[in-house]
Amino acid sequence: MKKILLALFALIALVSLSFTFAACDGCGCKPTEEIVIDESDDVKEIIDENGNETYKKLTFKLKKDGSGYAVLNAGEFDGEDLVIPDEYEGKPVSLISPSAFMNNTKIKSVVIGKNVDYISMYAFHNCANLSRVVLPESLTKIYEYAFYGTAIEELSIGKNLSEIGEEAFCNCTKLKNIKVDKDNEHFTSVSGDLYSKDGSEFLQYAYGKNLTSFTFSDTVTSLGISAFKKSSIESVVLSANLTTIGESAFEQCKNLKNIVIKEGVKTIDEYAFADCCSLGDIKFPSTLEIIGDSAFFNCTALQSIVFPAALKKIDDNAFDSCENLSSVKFNDALTYIGDWAFEDCFALLEIHIPEGVNSIGEEAFGYYYVEEDEWCSLLDGVVIYGATGSEAEEYANDNRISFIAE
Repeated sequence: MKKILLALFALIALVSLSFTFAACDGCGCKPTEEIVIDESDDVKEIIDENGNETYKKLTFKLKKDGSGYAVLNAGEFDGEDLVIPDEYEGKPVSLISPSAFMNNTKIKSVVIGKNVDYISMYAFHNCANLSRVVLPESLTKIYEYAFYGTAIEELSIGKNLSEIGEEAFCNCTKLKNIKVDKDNEHFTSVSGDLYSKDGSEFLQYAYGKNLTSFTFSDTVTSLGISAFKKSSIESVVLSANLTTIGESAFEQCKNLKNIVIKEGVKTIDEYAFADCCSLGDIKFPSTLEIIGDSAFFNCTALQSIVFPAALKKIDDNAFDSCENLSSVKFNDALTYIGDWAFEDCFALLEIHIPEGVNSIGEEAFGYYYVEEDEWCSLLDGVVIYGATGSEAEEYANDNRISFIAE
């Protein structure tokens, strides 16, 4: 569902005539001001002082209040070196609009004019050959997915940047160093990675360092959305003061084999370890209470799990498609197991469900998805064990699964 929503956002951004932006705090987005763009188009060539053609058919729109221009989709621009002008027709260019240069594989370098303060969602998304970006001091906000999947090698953040949207620099596999102006009040850089100013939140790993292991400082208390997503990291030791592993923090880290989660972590957010197909063993801390939606989706190397005593909730699709998972030991405090929580777990045939579980979601156990039929079917040989009269027995009966009282 998350992936479908992202595609829908991109489509909306391409066709909209007015845009509402979200201001992001590094690990989440909240609504903010609306910027309305005038409907009149200008598609022109801009000539520099030497008479050389520097832009071809960039599209500009005047803001509704007349204060300046936004750069829209790139029209027929097909050069390697893009310079966003300081001004257009005597007024400042202050905004790069959603999806403006999305999927443009010809651009290698971008210099952004001194009056731009917003770079919108998907602005340079998947510009696969974009290796150099010069950001202006005026820049205050970079929205979600703005530079996702680019080839940026180094990033310099100015003193006025205050908000970076989720996955703005995700999957930038060549990014070796993130620098931050010492006077920036919101961010700092440690060993080339991006942190909140006080160092308590780890926001973005610099992929191009290609580290195989990473140990967090105990000053870190939270992980930003997608902080390591799609990185090549193999082993991670988390902070002793971490309470939440953020959404998609290690999603699609295909080489991740070992993760040390220390005592104190209470929540593993949605998609935190989804598609970590090399993660063969995990020990949960005794403090863990919630495992989020799709947190371990498609972790195909997992074979057995022992849930900690404090765990209360296993959310939808949490262990969906863990096809080699054959053994789970639930705890007595567990009360909720979400929809499809263990769907497509082909090896999980014996399931012992504690009496305290009072909610078991749709097709949580004993089902597999048949893609060609777009339907779920029952696995053969599944047996559910539980107390007589329990939610476990009711689920088994409702789904025609064998039940044995214990």
